[in-house]
Amino acid sequence: SWHSREPRYDWESIDGFLDEVATVMDVGEMIHGPDFNLAEVMSAVEIMDPKMDGGYGLTEAKQLDELWDAGEVLRNPTDREALEIMDHLMATEYTWFSGFALPQTLYRCLYVHRLSLLQHDALAAYLRALMK
Repeated sequence: SWHSREPRYDWESIDGFLDEVATVMDVGEMIHGPDFNLAEVMSAVEIMDPKMDGGYGLTEAKQLDELWDAGEVLRNPTDREALEIMDHLMATEYTWFSGFALPQTLYRCLYVHRLSLLQHDALAAYLRALMK
């Protein structure tokens, strides 16, 4: 079976190295390889983490057009609903400015992806300005 195969890689213990550098490192320092990119690490999606993985727990994902056609996304929200959406987007924009990735922040708003279908002029104008 697959689990009885010999590994195709060689492991090398770095325990001695870590013990040595731990004595000279300050709090907040870290060791990383040459290809390390902090921005990529901070914006990485953690699979199976309900806070980071937008698809976690979904048994059946609907396409965006299906959501629009089913009326699950408001095409013409009331002014109050539009203000609530804008308020939420302002908070989301702040999280993006704080360093979070677009897929987990602004791009989670379905209106961003189908702006032409939105029938609320003020919300549409706000979204156009937001995405510039």
